[in-house]
Amino acid sequence: MDFDSLATEQRSVSDSSTSTLTVYFTNPTVWARLPSHPQPYWKLAGEGTISFEGDRIILRGRRPRPFWFAAPYETAFGRADISNVVREQTLIQCHVRMAGATRILRLWLKDSASAEQLVDKLPQEHTAEFDRQLAEHTSFNAALATLPTGTPVVLALLIANIAMFTVTAFAGGGLFQANGAVLVNWGTNYGPRTLEGEWWRLLSSSFLHFGVLHIALNMWALWSIGPLTERLFGSAYFLVLYLFAGLCGSFASLYWHPDINSAGASGAIFGVLGGLLAFMVNPRTRIPPSIAATHRNSALVFIAYNLVNGAAHAGIDNAAHIGGLVSGIAMGFVLARPLDQDSRQDPLPRLSLGILLSMIILGTLWWPYRHPDPTTIADRKFRQQYKLFVAAERDALDYQSRLDQLVSSNEITREEWGRRVRSNVLYKWEKAENQIADTKLPDSSRFVPLRTALLEYLEQKRFALDLLGEAARNNDPEKLEWGRDVNTRNKSKEQQVRRLIEQINP
Repeated sequence: MDFDSLATEQRSVSDSSTSTLTVYFTNPTVWARLPSHPQPYWKLAGEGTISFEGDRIILRGRRPRPFWFAAPYETAFGRADISNVVREQTLIQCHVRMAGATRILRLWLKDSASAEQLVDKLPQEHTAEFDRQLAEHTSFNAALATLPTGTPVVLALLIANIAMFTVTAFAGGGLFQANGAVLVNWGTNYGPRTLEGEWWRLLSSSFLHFGVLHIALNMWALWSIGPLTERLFGSAYFLVLYLFAGLCGSFASLYWHPDINSAGASGAIFGVLGGLLAFMVNPRTRIPPSIAATHRNSALVFIAYNLVNGAAHAGIDNAAHIGGLVSGIAMGFVLARPLDQDSRQDPLPRLSLGILLSMIILGTLWWPYRHPDPTTIADRKFRQQYKLFVAAERDALDYQSRLDQLVSSNEITREEWGRRVRSNVLYKWEKAENQIADTKLPDSSRFVPLRTALLEYLEQKRFALDLLGEAARNNDPEKLEWGRDVNTRNKSKEQQVRRLIEQINP
């Protein structure tokens, strides 16, 4: 017997049954490294190894831990548990049966040669369902490859939104804490001013944001779903979809709560998501079922999460989200077309139809505001008068405060304070009261309780000041006590007015 040959043969068998390759459990490229997260179930990230030991396969790597160093970790499974191996350049994906369920495992290799080497070591079994889905994905990717790769509209929208945020932040709109008053002047969808004829706010508000977190989340969402949607629809169609959804979102916000200050691209972005959803489920586009199901499920999860989150937190304009989403789905169905080149030879008829429908729908939404009912007209007049009242009230309070300071510093006497209250302060409060009293409201107006409470409060306010002023001029302790008592009792009316203002927010 040739012992040297036997030893060589044994080493060869050992080498073939045991080997280790370096792999990456997350994308190792520079651009993907920072935002990468550990894979679901496996919880492994960064560089590691895959070892083949007979019928066992062992993964070794590290599991990240919050605020601490990553922990070494290894797991093993049998070769027979692996199926449906596919390779795309240096990325390998397969299904692994673990703990009674099928898990997806993704591994990145250093180069194509290493990836090919790993594929050769893995089982080649494919299920019939997987082969069907793989064929559908291949077909979809081939059709997608025939479309233009550029997405100029998404890029232009990102630049426009970021530029507007930068300009308004430097103008005093706020970086982290938004200054709503400044942003109103730049074009937010502030109901009272939009309804008074500044209709351009319906569009301009889609390019303004309340703080860096607001714009960061919106631009991340646009960058995530925008490029694919623009390629599927085409740039011109995508622009119509985006602007139409943004305007419908602004209208929905105006209908839902006409008195708030609203802004942000989220209505338009929800419209883009709705358009993508419509494209995927529209039979005319002939999207493969597995592709359509993947995008449909992702879109529905995103929509549900954001609407529930918006309902649970104050300050999130769900009306704009829903308006943009519904309009995006509708326009998506109108503009959707198959991915083949024959269906895209003449885009103008469908584009013209989309623009025409947009004009009809937006005109229908705009009509009630241009031709309001009597109650709406009265409400608008009341809002205008309320603004004048606020200015008059502030003037009266400021003057009265200055008088109180003069008395406290002994610059004027109590008698002089009483004379100035009678000649100047009472006049200012009467002016503020007239701003409210001059406006008549029908019983159906939602401002009736506020108007009634304000008039009662202002009447008692003037009465108390009249008593206090006369008490100071005549040194009358009885009227002084009476005036203070009226002021004290009027506090409850003042609190009622404040609650109504918070509810109505005119």
